[in-house]
Amino acid sequence: MLMFTAALALLSPAAPRAWADSNAPPVGLDQVVHAALAREGIPPEHAALALFSHERGRYLLLWRERELMTAASNAKLVTSFAALRLLSPDFRWRTPIYLVEQHDGPDTPARQGLYVRGSGDPSLSEARLDAMARHIRAAGVTRIDGGLVFDTSLFEEPTPPAQGDPDWALAPVNPYIVNDNAVAFTLLRQDDGQPYSVVTDLPDDAVEVVSNLAAAAGVDARIVVRQRWSPEGVRFTLSGELDRAHPTYWVTATVQQPVQYYFLLLRHALRRAGIAGQMPLQPRQGEFARVKRVYLDTSDPLRILLERINKDSSNVAAEALLRTIALRGKAAGVNAGDGLAGVRELLRQDFPQAWEEVSLVDGAGLNRESRVSPLFLVKLLNRIHNYPTFSHEFISSLSISGWDGTLRYRDFPPRLAGRIRAKTGSLSGVQNISGYLQVFREQVVFSFMIDGVPRGTERLQEAQERILTDIYDHLVQSQAPERPAKQPIVRN
Repeated sequence: MLMFTAALALLSPAAPRAWADSNAPPVGLDQVVHAALAREGIPPEHAALALFSHERGRYLLLWRERELMTAASNAKLVTSFAALRLLSPDFRWRTPIYLVEQHDGPDTPARQGLYVRGSGDPSLSEARLDAMARHIRAAGVTRIDGGLVFDTSLFEEPTPPAQGDPDWALAPVNPYIVNDNAVAFTLLRQDDGQPYSVVTDLPDDAVEVVSNLAAAAGVDARIVVRQRWSPEGVRFTLSGELDRAHPTYWVTATVQQPVQYYFLLLRHALRRAGIAGQMPLQPRQGEFARVKRVYLDTSDPLRILLERINKDSSNVAAEALLRTIALRGKAAGVNAGDGLAGVRELLRQDFPQAWEEVSLVDGAGLNRESRVSPLFLVKLLNRIHNYPTFSHEFISSLSISGWDGTLRYRDFPPRLAGRIRAKTGSLSGVQNISGYLQVFREQVVFSFMIDGVPRGTERLQEAQERILTDIYDHLVQSQAPERPAKQPIVRN
């Protein structure tokens, strides 16, 4: 572990100038934090902070700054930085689509199938699938008598992250991703006293939705979504009890069969584009007799897609990005370990004095064994701030307090609206926020991590918001100009 010899001198910033009582003793930022933690009932040994001022060129606060804390989604800061460095901000995912000739046997006539090679593109949506289908139709394809052929060999067979947490859900990571491999349901209260109706955008010809929802007054809403997949489609069964006081609920379920989900939506898009055929789903087996590429789907550049990972905090996108990093040195069969090896090598190169203060075992931070210190995150954010090729895009990909992303509905007071750009992270008992805080013309880089506090997510977030507000108010007061002395009134 490295020693930081100047730490003691940097624990407290310059004393604030008090307007009300010029004789009041100066209050250091460390004292403000200690008092705020005590007020919120958070043991000091379960919190860690680091604050750095660009304008002053020094740390304003170091509080257990080298402690390795559960990273949660703050791990995405490391993953996305590594991807920008190793893949470049202009990197794009490319998904080739081929017409292939298929034979059931040596003497059977050829059938025309469609082969989509999964690329791990995490940004694909139903709208992109529709555009893909229209391009295939424009290439002269009117019928597909063979199958829709898939190939998952780009990524190794997925395994769930170790030590899962009940607060998160991650679809199996594979090269076929659409809509974050999740299904959204809207539950609408019925005026006739019947249970809530369920609305989804999924195609009716392959999806069945069954509602076993009950409604009562004053109950805590609990909803369970079960899935049953078959070659023909999927049945979603929603069960639970809802509070009738709320007219609408929104529920998102992680898809358990992402490959089938991808091709179910693609088949529906092909039919909407006017392409006929049964199009059963088939795994790739060996080489094709004839292959013709009919379309190459291309994603937006990584510099734009960063928002999906940082602002929207997509776990699937972060894990796909980690595996894409590994494809720099391996053509197929990559896994999270391959990507993490590349990330570690980069951190050892870029942060030779601090790389041991981060220990990731996944790309999204869902595994509790992924740990990082707040001091490392501040150093990382400092490096990003000064990086000419992607500083603006990276900082823009972070959530803005009171405005968008995971900070849109956080309960910061109005004076902090728009003044925080940060990445949040939550697991049970874990609450992290790391980013940039604007205080007048001063930009403060900060990381505030809470770990091991047995409290509900919402209550822990509110406590963290109040403490961060105390820090902001102290910094504002310490920068405020002295109140001018009253001048005598001269009467002529």
